Amino acid sequence: MKSLFVDKKAKIKVVIFTAKDKDDNIFLSNKEETLKENKDMKDDTIEKYEITFKNPNYGDSVEIYRNSVKVENGGLKIDPISLRFNKLVNLIEDWDFKDEKGKKIVVNNQNVMNLYPEMANLIIDELEREIGSF
Repeated sequence: MKSLFVDKKAKIKVVIFTAKDKDDNIFLSNKEETLKENKDMKDDTIEKYEITFKNPNYGDSVEIYRNSVKVENGGLKIDPISLRFNKLVNLIEDWDFKDEKGKKIVVNNQNVMNLYPEMANLIIDELEREIGSF
């Protein structure tokens, strides 16, 4: 830790790869090599995506946990699914996903919620690998 305060300019980049097989099914990985090693994947379909997140500060963690903790039977219960979702929507700043026409898809809660669960979970896994728990 170089400073006591989070640098607002500091960003976290997560990289995800996709590829299609001969039946045009989409496969996901955090490693390009994994997709290349799969003999069913078409090499020319591998795509790289970058998702950018802000570096979380204390205020972000308070907001994320506030929306992920419930009071039950006089105790606190953390909802792990809400926790992961709230990390994603509260920290995401940008991505390079495009629609069928090549137009950039806007980053907003609705578009995040429209991601396939496998894609969202892989993105969150990579984010958590970068930031750890907070």
